[in-house]
Amino acid sequence: MASLRRGEHLLGEGVGIMRDKSSNAVRIRGIGAGGRMLALPIGFLTLALVVLQLSTGELAGPANVTFAVAAVLLALLLAGRSLTSGLVIGSSETIVRSWFISRRFSTKDVVSVGVAPYSGLLNDADLDGSSRCLKVIELQHDAEGIRKSSAFRGSVGFTRNVTRRAARAEEALQAFQKK
Repeated sequence: MASLRRGEHLLGEGVGIMRDKSSNAVRIRGIGAGGRMLALPIGFLTLALVVLQLSTGELAGPANVTFAVAAVLLALLLAGRSLTSGLVIGSSETIVRSWFISRRFSTKDVVSVGVAPYSGLLNDADLDGSSRCLKVIELQHDAEGIRKSSAFRGSVGFTRNVTRRAARAEEALQAFQKK
């Protein structure tokens, strides 16, 4: 980890660490990929369907056109935002980006990076018990002297993949905290 220079990549078992070229930060690869795989096709499918309906005249009237434009803009906004989602660990701050919010933590306040069971929209708040195989990355951090944990739902994935990504994030976090 310490031997990486700006723009270099550390790859291993399909999960890598990518050092940001513009700053002294590391973006953990693969986090947010599930959201991208969901948002990008939906965004472009919505765009294609609206264009098709506009070209056939099925969306006649200002109310329908307004709704179609709003749907396309929302879908493309989510698709575009999904491209920036992920976990970035820097020497001064750790940034968690999801579809709607970005959270910033002081890197020195982040205690550890771990894995937590996923419970949310995809598995109906774990009514089906799928959290045994669906996990998310969880940050343990100190906030004003109180230990808190924040689960990053945008990192949802299968246990093996999320565990590997969390280990890479923990490795990057430890490297920055030693500096």
